[in-house]
Amino acid sequence: MDWAKKEVASLELSKKLKELGFPQNEPGWFWYANITNAIYRLIFLEEFNEKINKDMEDYIKAPTCPEMDKWLPLYLEKDTEKGIAFAVEVYGLHLHRTYDNKGWHISYGTLGRCAFTLPNAFAEMLIYLAKYGYIAFNQGDKDNAQSR
Repeated sequence: MDWAKKEVASLELSKKLKELGFPQNEPGWFWYANITNAIYRLIFLEEFNEKINKDMEDYIKAPTCPEMDKWLPLYLEKDTEKGIAFAVEVYGLHLHRTYDNKGWHISYGTLGRCAFTLPNAFAEMLIYLAKYGYIAFNQGDKDNAQSR
């Protein structure tokens, strides 16, 4: 399943997102470690419930771009609060390939994060935004994402 690893955030970034409160109880891709070994593997769960996951020693949501995209605000309000003239073209969310065409870059004005895969670029930005209080994940309410 090497193709799947390119479609989700890496194990390390997924762990950081979990620590910051990214919802873990949605169906989809998961990094999991079975009780018999501590090696993380990627698995897809069509439905998430405790019965299916009772044999897992540890599981971590491996979010895809669409799952992370709903948490990225269109712009950061900090810019408008500082009296900076707001323009989506300057301060809004931007997503593009890196100059060497080997990765992805996500930014808000001068705040940016890069990664080799698009899901990792999304994860890097979400980690930064959550860590510095720009967004807060709400575990119980998937519809309570940041407005776009």
